[in-house]
This record gives sequence, C-alpha cells and structure tokens, in this order.
Amino acid sequence: MFDEFFYLLRQYGLDVSTTEWLTVQQALSLGLHRSSLTGFYDLCRAILCKSESEYDKFDQAFEEFFYDVFYTATGRLRDDLPEDVVVLRQPLDHIYLVSTSVMDLFVHLDALDSIALSGTKAEGWYVEEAKQAMQEGRIAYAGKYSAPDYERILAAGCTLAIENTMVLHDPEVKEQLEKFGVPVLVERSSYESGPLARMEWLKLYGILLNKTEMAEEVFRQKVEQVAPILEQENTGKTAAFFSITTNNLITVRKGGDYVAQMIGMAGGSYVFADLTDNGNSLATMNLPLEDFYAGAKDADVLIYNSAIEGMIASVSQLTERFPLLNEFKAVQNGQVWCTTQSLFQQSMELADLIVDMNRVFTKGTPAASTLKFLTHVD
Repeated sequence: MFDEFFYLLRQYGLDVSTTEWLTVQQALSLGLHRSSLTGFYDLCRAILCKSESEYDKFDQAFEEFFYDVFYTATGRLRDDLPEDVVVLRQPLDHIYLVSTSVMDLFVHLDALDSIALSGTKAEGWYVEEAKQAMQEGRIAYAGKYSAPDYERILAAGCTLAIENTMVLHDPEVKEQLEKFGVPVLVERSSYESGPLARMEWLKLYGILLNKTEMAEEVFRQKVEQVAPILEQENTGKTAAFFSITTNNLITVRKGGDYVAQMIGMAGGSYVFADLTDNGNSLATMNLPLEDFYAGAKDADVLIYNSAIEGMIASVSQLTERFPLLNEFKAVQNGQVWCTTQSLFQQSMELADLIVDMNRVFTKGTPAASTLKFLTHVD
C-alpha cells in the first residue's frame, strides 16, 4: 500500500529516490514510526524532504493519500477499511475515563463535560475539578479498570473508554467493552521518557474533542514556561527522587525516566542517572537501603515522592525508618523536599514542577508561596 504513497510523492514534485524509500522501509521495520500515523509522518518527512521548501508538497501528498485510504470520493467512510481501524464518531461526549493521568488534560481543554463515567471514586481524585464533578453527580463511578460496571457503561451510552496500560493485563476487559460496541483507547503517555512529550498528548485529545487550537495553545504556553530555564547553565546541584516502601526498600526512578529528565531540565543532575533497564520496562527500581545510601548520600537535594506512599510532615518520619539518612548531606543542610500527592494526576503541571525544582536548585530554600508542587520538610 505504501508504494502508492511513494509514487504520489513523486507526482507532487518531490525527488524521492529508491534508496531513500528503502531507508523508510528499513526505519519502519525498526519501529521508528512509533506505530502511529503521526510517527509515520515525522519519519517520512525527515527522510524524504531535502529542505523545508518541500514540506508543503509533502503535506499535500500525505493528506491526499491518507484521505483516500479512509474515505470515498463523496466524503463517506469506505466500506473496506482495514479490520484494525477503529472508527470514532464525534461528538465524544459520554466518555468512561479510567486513566487518571488524562483527567488533567480534559480540565485544561475545558472538556470535563465530555466525561460521563470515571474509573476512580471521588475520594481518589486529587484533581479538584474531577472530585467536585463526581460529588455533584456530573460524573459517575463505573468501576475500576479490572472490574468495570458494564451495565452502567452501556446505560450511559458510552462513546469511548480511555484506559491506562493496566488494562493490557486484563485483556478480557478490553475485549468485552469492544464486544459491547464501546471503542477503547489505551493511553500510553506513560511510555514517553520526556515531560514535554507527555504533555503533548494533549493534542490527541484536542483532535478527538474538536479543540485542536486550544490544545496547541495550552501546550505552547507550557513549553514557553520552561524555555527560560532550559537556556540556563546547569547549577551543579545533584538530586535524588525517591520513596520508601512498607518493606523498607527505596523506590527510585531509572535514569531514562521523565522525572530524571525534569531534574536535568531544571538545572540539576539526577544521582541515579546510570540506572537503566533491569530486565523489565518499569520506570522505577527498588533499591536496598545500602545501595541508596551509596548513591544518594552526597546528593545536594532529596525529593520524596509522596504520590506513592503518602505525604511526610518531618524528616524524622524518614530517619526513624532509615537512621542512616541522618548522614546524608541534604538532610544535614536542610534540603529535603516532598512532592504533593497529586503529582501523577496533574499531568499538565509538569512544567510547574520543573520550575519548582529550578527554584530549589538556584535559591536553596525559596518561599513556600513561590512553589506549587514541592514542600520543604524540616
């Protein structure tokens, strides 16, 4: 099918060589298109366009080709669409939202009224708009990802289920929803290693909700918010981001994770940057206390992740469980910080966390009123 695209590009005046097209094929086989149409577009344009002057011709050919794939000449959907193509019909205004990280994106698009059902109860939300909507009955609880209330979902006329990747461990749930005629979108922003890339998923929901321009503008503002920080030189400050499990293991992020990237973007250096894959695709690792001690003892800043094990009110809550923390440089210098519990739900506020980190790295102990996600722990 894509060979036709090759010839169409030539018809539009692009001098695409056979070698360049074979390069595209090789890149596709390596998965560099990220299994998405957007990824395919980016890949092809990068390889096949020799200068920016060819972008318009490429875009015209791309639009024509993929319009023909999905639509007839009269603008109606083709009857012979590939089996793996899921048709979503707008308006998408009765959504069953299971992925908690997506709620904040809907809030930023002023699209909360598109959500009819939630996979999280009111008390489980840190996004205040979502909690209030559930308390007022505008959004109803329809069961968690592994045990949805199918009867309620069908009665609500659900137009789309937005799941997180946990549903992949319960494939029968996805299959059952689709059997009932409910399209399922598995949200994969958690696979993104960069904070800006995670926030850019806003554009997908902008397309689905006919709010493309708003999504573009909100994302632009987030990029602009951190742009001045990215122009600064590294502060030389080192930081550890962690939590302590109930069985006294230390949970840290791997070096390629988005949190590690945020520390770098904020002007710091992540002390566990060398931690990479340990045989699984998880973004976190559990370290024995002695390994955490070795890696973080001399860190300038300790950031405790309260989204996992809950908030801490004092350093003593940590040192009682892990006395060796008293020997840590950050503890001795009063540089222990705690995130809010809303960290993983407020997906569009990652720029604010980068700003908070930068203020800590550059000002030591900035005024609490200037911080949004970090709280100083005495």
